[in-house]
Amino acid sequence: MAKKKNNGKELVVVEPTNYVAVKMNVDVTEVIRTNLGNVKISALDLDQIKIPAGGGKIWTYETIDGEEDAKAIEGIIVFTTTTRVYWETSYEESGGGSPPDCVSIDMIHGRGNPGGLCPQCPLSEFKSAPPRKGQDESRAQACQERRFVFIVLPIAALPYVINLPPTSLNPSKRYLLRLASSGIKFHERITRVELEPDKSADGHKFSKAKFSVAGPVSNPEFWEDYSKKIAPMLQATAEEMATDMEQEPEE
Repeated sequence: MAKKKNNGKELVVVEPTNYVAVKMNVDVTEVIRTNLGNVKISALDLDQIKIPAGGGKIWTYETIDGEEDAKAIEGIIVFTTTTRVYWETSYEESGGGSPPDCVSIDMIHGRGNPGGLCPQCPLSEFKSAPPRKGQDESRAQACQERRFVFIVLPIAALPYVINLPPTSLNPSKRYLLRLASSGIKFHERITRVELEPDKSADGHKFSKAKFSVAGPVSNPEFWEDYSKKIAPMLQATAEEMATDMEQEPEE
């Protein structure tokens, strides 16, 4: 294991060859097909990691040994996609729990109410969301963008899903663009995701994801093959997650 400094503290970086997915040395998608037959993996079958509310700096996620807390998540991104979701009734009015009224899987075509072309929809414009209690006006989009990041951790062969709210979209986009600008695919690096507290103009505390490179991947061919084979399955999972997503308070 390698060690790196982070704010004066040492963080352990697991070598890519020590990942469970690598040690298994099998086609994970083929194993799934063999074990499950024609039963598809659903959104509920993959463990999700959500950003904590109120500016928290600790991730919480499930493992085979129970719940675990961590200051940083380190793993290999194997798939990511962005969707749009819209609820006609605000969280403060509804209390959450209901699926979106309109969903766009490709960020272009909306399905539901109001539906139609997203780039032409006034609900996709900034400041279209109703203001929160105590706000004079909102800067947010009524129709939210959400990014799903599927990341393989050292402890499991199947990826976890990090569900990024609108406030974490720019940090994730900048990170992915920096990799692309250097000619690097996301599965060619170990990615570290930390939590950074922030505050909105009206004093609302929230956390946003902070992405950085934790180290190189010594076996990029393995992860490229893994990513290509599992991508269709994860795309279908992301679509289901967006369609069934529960409404959360606006960050």
